[in-house]
Amino acid sequence: ATSEEGLEIPREPFTALNIALQRRVLRRAILRTAGSLRKITSRQLEAIRLAAIGEGPAVDFVGYRALPNEDRLAITEIVEYPDFSYSYSAKAGQTVEVKEVDKSFALRIIEAGKSIDISGLSGPGKAFLDADLTGDSLEIRNWLPGDRYKPLGGPGHQKLQDVFVNARVERNRRGGLPVFVTKDRICWVNGFRIADEFKVSGQTRRILSIEEV
Repeated sequence: ATSEEGLEIPREPFTALNIALQRRVLRRAILRTAGSLRKITSRQLEAIRLAAIGEGPAVDFVGYRALPNEDRLAITEIVEYPDFSYSYSAKAGQTVEVKEVDKSFALRIIEAGKSIDISGLSGPGKAFLDADLTGDSLEIRNWLPGDRYKPLGGPGHQKLQDVFVNARVERNRRGGLPVFVTKDRICWVNGFRIADEFKVSGQTRRILSIEEV
């Protein structure tokens, strides 16, 4: 059974299956919840199977937890919460200090034109966005559970937690990474690609430049 919290496997009918079918059911359940089986080892799968039949403890895997209860196994996402929170208002023409993470960001507007080569200006800690889409003011805040966006060139929207896991960002660093938001939509996460919907295009008239200084 599925729900907003995850997926549940009743123990009684699951235990009645042979081991090969149990593993097949678990693979399908993990694929449905986590979206991929690439990072699940055979040892983890066996540990989850033992938890499902009531013979093993909870198992954590790639941002999810297989938790045995009295009569079922629940597979749910591990929701992380930052150790602290912050929020700053930032406008073009300002340099904003984010004291909590000891970083400062300069925002400025660049008039788009043939003489501007964004690729030549790009680098770590820099982002160039379509200012007519973002507006001249942004919010700089910490990551929050449930945050998601579509990275530039990505196939679709992704949870930031999954982005961090895939990039192997340590848990103690995730909560402090500055997230740039406009109208409740993420346009950039410091250290990662910009959001695809705010990219600079041939129709861009003004560019919002953000640079870590």
